[in-house]
Amino acid sequence: MEGHILVVDDDDLMIKIIEKLLRKEGFQVTCARDGMEAIQKARGQVFDLIICDVRMPGIDGLETLGEVKKIQPDARNVVITAYASEDAPIKAIKIGVDDYIYKPFDVDEFLNSIKKTLENYRKTKQKQNIIQEIKQNYQNLVKSLALSLEKRDSHREGHSQKVARFATQFARQYHFSEEKQQMLEMAAMLHDLGQIEVKQDILSKPDTLTEEEKSSIAEHPVAAKRLMQPILDFHRVLPAVLYHHERYDGTGYPEGLKGEQIPMEARILSVVDTFVALQSDRPYRKRFSGDEAVNILREGSGTQFDPKIVEDFIAFVSKEGGEEEEDAAQNIEAVVTHVSPKHCKGLIGLGQTYLEIGDYKTARFAFQEILTLGDEVTEPEILAETHCGIAQILAAQNRWNEALEEVNKAIQIAGENRNNYLMARSYVILGHVLTHLAMVPRAEEILQKALEIFTQWEDNYQRARCLLFLADLYRSLPDREAAAREAVVEALEITRRRGYDILFDKEKAVVIPLLVKALEYPPLMGYAGGILRRLSRYAAESLAALSSHPDPKVKALASEILQDVAPSPTPVTKEKGLRTFLLGQFRVLRGDEPIKEEEWKTRKTKYLLAYLVANKDRQISEDKIIDVFWPHLSPEKAKHNLHNTTYLLRKILEPVLSEGADSQYIWHKKNFYRFQPDSLHWVDIEDFDKRCLEGKTLLSSGKQDEAIQQFQEAERLYEGDFLEDNLYDDWTLYKRDKLQEQYFEVLLRLADYFIAKGKHDVAITYANKILQKDKCFEKGYVTMMKALLLSGRRDEAVRCYHTCVDTLKKELNLSASPETVALYLQIIDNKAVT
Repeated sequence: MEGHILVVDDDDLMIKIIEKLLRKEGFQVTCARDGMEAIQKARGQVFDLIICDVRMPGIDGLETLGEVKKIQPDARNVVITAYASEDAPIKAIKIGVDDYIYKPFDVDEFLNSIKKTLENYRKTKQKQNIIQEIKQNYQNLVKSLALSLEKRDSHREGHSQKVARFATQFARQYHFSEEKQQMLEMAAMLHDLGQIEVKQDILSKPDTLTEEEKSSIAEHPVAAKRLMQPILDFHRVLPAVLYHHERYDGTGYPEGLKGEQIPMEARILSVVDTFVALQSDRPYRKRFSGDEAVNILREGSGTQFDPKIVEDFIAFVSKEGGEEEEDAAQNIEAVVTHVSPKHCKGLIGLGQTYLEIGDYKTARFAFQEILTLGDEVTEPEILAETHCGIAQILAAQNRWNEALEEVNKAIQIAGENRNNYLMARSYVILGHVLTHLAMVPRAEEILQKALEIFTQWEDNYQRARCLLFLADLYRSLPDREAAAREAVVEALEITRRRGYDILFDKEKAVVIPLLVKALEYPPLMGYAGGILRRLSRYAAESLAALSSHPDPKVKALASEILQDVAPSPTPVTKEKGLRTFLLGQFRVLRGDEPIKEEEWKTRKTKYLLAYLVANKDRQISEDKIIDVFWPHLSPEKAKHNLHNTTYLLRKILEPVLSEGADSQYIWHKKNFYRFQPDSLHWVDIEDFDKRCLEGKTLLSSGKQDEAIQQFQEAERLYEGDFLEDNLYDDWTLYKRDKLQEQYFEVLLRLADYFIAKGKHDVAITYANKILQKDKCFEKGYVTMMKALLLSGRRDEAVRCYHTCVDTLKKELNLSASPETVALYLQIIDNKAVT
């Protein structure tokens, strides 16, 4: 008799007896000697039946069956025991045990029970398979019917398949579940099914339809409902099919629904169906171009269509392949075309970049976009950093009272979430604001608190930043010159030793006066002078003030640096180079200036650059690039698009590049392209990789503290997932997953380091960063549980475990690993955790 059985018992003799009996009857048998081993085996093999003893060390039999059932819900269960508590049979019934056998048992009765249980299992499976087969056959039949219907009319052939492809790809940005996407795809395939009841001569009529003919066509959604109702699985698809001709203003059919009364899937289907239809020939008109189709959608926005979906869909089609869509993209000129909670960290990076170069309008726009999401943004770090960013903009505009109001919002969020690190980040901005509001004692107190927290976190970058703000505070006081110099010396020593020169770019307004003052101090003169050379355009006025300095060395150095100052922002040169950000929101700085959205002209241009930069370690063939960016075009047209795009890209990166000259960035020879690896170019993913590798190397050499510094820098660089504003291109997926995997490894190493040092709150923050990004990452829960327990928050550690179990089951239909369960048992038993 066939059947794979898992036998679980801690009694070696009993397990051998049962195994021998079952093998003699022809069963395949696997054995486990405790609950943890059984759960592990259930993860790797499929069983028809589990036979389990009740009383076992560690996890008892009923708990084991409960956990195994989560992994293999269809498997049958039989309990055997020599002893059980009074409530054990009740528990067994609750988890769906098929039989309950007491030891010692009669062999024949035992085998009959096993055979009967497996026979019932087989009948149930057979019945389920038949039902599933009937459902699948019916679905296939209805699909075939829909496709056959379209083949009656050459103008409509393939229409539903195109709508299905566009709709499912577009719907991903609304974070539809896999099941919901499948339902939308099915609805798109079947949305015109009801036209089978419309006469073919009406569908093919080249002239204007009569009112009676229009009424006949308007009945097709209801006709589709009648055809689909016999099968239960189609009931979830019906609303999208039935209402895809409703109009946003309430004048559609069949029921005249209005606005958000129309199901979301139907509103999506309405836009996509119209767009695809407009770009196809019909008996009564010729096809429209992509631009014309986009304009028609815009005209119907708010009347025929949901305006938000129209806006999102136009942004979406601008990302898709094809010449028409590229034309449409030229009309979409915005820094942010779509924002979701997932993109927020990238938007913060974008805002900080524009803040750094003094484009306060664009920076404010990026931060405000986050706030428009309201309650959708649940991460306190995102909200606090957003308010800090706005506060920095207001401070740069000397709007100090408004800045104070914004930074206090950030501090309130940090306090409510007991996040000291976030509090310290906010304190630095608050200290700066209070300094300029002449509230000096309070400003010093706040900045010193921030410095203490950053010291506890061992975050030298933020320590250096905080010291610079303290020096700025002391600089304004006549009796604190020595304290100001001491803070500057310490800050510059940290930046020089750690390579934090980027800090000076980000905090130019505070840094430049301090560096100019530092020229008067011989030990710092060389280093400060080097930084001022790089910032010479911004430091010109401050340096000019030194033209009458009494010290000839200071005067000469200031004069020398001033000679480097350009009268206006210059185009990119070999010395200035490019800075490319691929983590979070994609952006490129050409010299000191960002490349603006409208300069790219099309989406393909900027993402071709991203593709070349991300693969700069190799030459890429034209065919490969075409396969990624223009897969649906003819070879001639695709090659033409590629050459035009690379020509445009060269002009964007090097505006002064003369005709026919070689680009220092884009290399092209024969049929291959490459981003020049030896060009002056910084890219965040390279720096991130370098920091991660250096951290691992230092760790393996026993230099733990230095390794942690590298991991902290890697964590700082990770402003968001790889090209998070480009979620739909397949080429990004592998790189995105690998970088996120590295990022999680960095966070785990940082958390483990601070757990070992007894700084459990720091470890909790790092673990929380993982779970905010991936709530199904089990190792994040394990780290969080350890840190919570060791910080004395046992109840929170227990809740963390249950959140882990519930989330894994709900999202992935998986159970927690044996290691996680074992840690939980240690926690509830009050055992020491290391």
